[in-house]
Amino acid sequence: MENPVIFARRFANLVWLVIHESGNVDEQKGVLRALASQAKEGAFHIGLHTAGLSANDQIVPAAFTGVADLVSRMMQHGLVLISTDVNAKAADLLAVARLLASQSATDDFGANIEMQRVAAGASTVHFATKPRIMASPPRTTPRETTSISLPDLDFGEVYDDPLAEAMARATPRQTAAIRAPAHSHDSGGLFAQFAASSAPTEPYPELLAKLDAASDVGTIDRLLEGLGLLADRAAAEGRVIEATDIICAIVKREQVAEHEAKRAIAMS
Repeated sequence: MENPVIFARRFANLVWLVIHESGNVDEQKGVLRALASQAKEGAFHIGLHTAGLSANDQIVPAAFTGVADLVSRMMQHGLVLISTDVNAKAADLLAVARLLASQSATDDFGANIEMQRVAAGASTVHFATKPRIMASPPRTTPRETTSISLPDLDFGEVYDDPLAEAMARATPRQTAAIRAPAHSHDSGGLFAQFAASSAPTEPYPELLAKLDAASDVGTIDRLLEGLGLLADRAAAEGRVIEATDIICAIVKREQVAEHEAKRAIAMS
């Protein structure tokens, strides 16, 4: 697959052209043709990252034309991830670029732009939206304060979940059940099955590097469990971009893994 950073750079450039040079149709067509051609090589996942933008877990340099605009518009519309199918349609890519170029008056957690995407028929490009953070009701005990908690987190309100296809393809394996703790810190998030495990001491980039090097299923399962716990904790603490990074990385590795490793990663 051609470098995902190139795809993200081209898409950001298309958004920039729609925003700043809407009359430059010839250049828009040129960028769109390049995007459609590269889309034949595989699926791409463009997400918000602590450093700005990532593409299939690779950092996209902020110096590229349009990257700052794309980051700004994704945040404005409440999006954390844009995923494209293999052979994504040029018409869908252009429709989504135009939606992102439009201004959003309110922070509606991606509801409006998702509705517009569906209405436009852009079925080969998908969104993951910012999760809604809901405040719990105030307690009657004077010394206790109102807490902030996430609802059951299926990665926010995810439309056209990019993990769904991978999970549907996964062959279930019999594994020992993980007993949940008596008091969980969250309300059952995407990786709630890992809640009973102890937190890894290593940062997630190191765990991902070890996952790339691992060959036996036992080690892969252990590393995935640690990554799942880190993603769950990041989501519960409101560090949504970090959770997005981990999820995008797992999706990418499932696409290139083989045999038992592929099934283990797809199940995660």
